[in-house]
Amino acid sequence: MNQNELNKILENHKLWLNDGYSGCRAILTDATLRYAILTGADLTDAILTDADLTDADLTDAILTNADLTDATFNNGTVFPKGFDPIVRGMKLAEGEEVEVAAGTAAAKTLREELSEVLAKHGFDLVSLAIQPSKKHTNQG
Repeated sequence: MNQNELNKILENHKLWLNDGYSGCRAILTDATLRYAILTGADLTDAILTDADLTDADLTDAILTNADLTDATFNNGTVFPKGFDPIVRGMKLAEGEEVEVAAGTAAAKTLREELSEVLAKHGFDLVSLAIQPSKKHTNQG
């Protein structure tokens, strides 16, 4: 599918989203969208199951309720900030190493989050090491 065809589908999808009567829902099942420019596209409720989104640019795309089950992405796919493709059912392209895809936020560990909060107040985890009280040991 070329970019012009995709743009027409996106226009019709936008009409469908606006009133539900004109245009039509974007159904892109099995679509090859490699290198597609979907920057800022409203893909709310679109169906993209099994689509190839490798190297696609989805910067600022709206993906609310979009069905991305088994859609393929790679490390060149750019997602909206905070978007997690794995949580949304997408799969990493074969031969790709697992990395955080561009534009996604890696989840922080509890330790990292706690360290950041403590650092803002001049503390660190080492200085706050909790020692077991006698109550919690066999000595008391």
